[in-house]
Amino acid sequence: STGLQGPTGVQGPTGVQGSTGLQGPTGVQGSTGVQGPTGVKGSTGPTGSSPTTGNYTWAYKTTDPQDASAGSAFSNVIFNFTPSLVDWTYNAGTGFFTAVTSGVYVVDYTVLGRDSGSSRMAVRGAVNNVEVSGSAITIDMQSSSATYVFDNSFIVQVNDTQTFSLQFAGTSTNVQIVKDTAVNGETNVSASIIITRIA
Repeated sequence: STGLQGPTGVQGPTGVQGSTGLQGPTGVQGSTGVQGPTGVKGSTGPTGSSPTTGNYTWAYKTTDPQDASAGSAFSNVIFNFTPSLVDWTYNAGTGFFTAVTSGVYVVDYTVLGRDSGSSRMAVRGAVNNVEVSGSAITIDMQSSSATYVFDNSFIVQVNDTQTFSLQFAGTSTNVQIVKDTAVNGETNVSASIIITRIA
């Protein structure tokens, strides 16, 4: 018969750790926890720049034709209506706008041109009679029956007491600023300009 079991012997030393097994698959993502409280509101940042109010001009022209000067010389477009003239003055006899306040301005213009022959016409902005770079549009007017549209937008620095004018020129005196015939009694314009201070 089997004898009595002897006492348990002393535990032997721990064996060498085996190699790590393969990583098991990622478990299912748990549910989103409760949203924490809103943090303290930060201080208000500095006020950003904004368009300057109270300094703008809108003018338009209904009287035409206005003929180009001889010798391809530039002449000021003469506007006969200035319904909005704020912080500017305008001389209706010369076509010069004079700035009351120095600033940076956006200028948008549209001019309608026509030619009885085959000529080129140019329109530009000028400060103290000096062309504003990037303001000029030139068109080769090949048809005497077509009306050509000159429009552009640009940014310019104008200082107080400086003059600004919209100017046009043609390669012949046949070039004119002239509006098309009305369809049903509307008041057509042959040129218009908006000047807005932005800084």
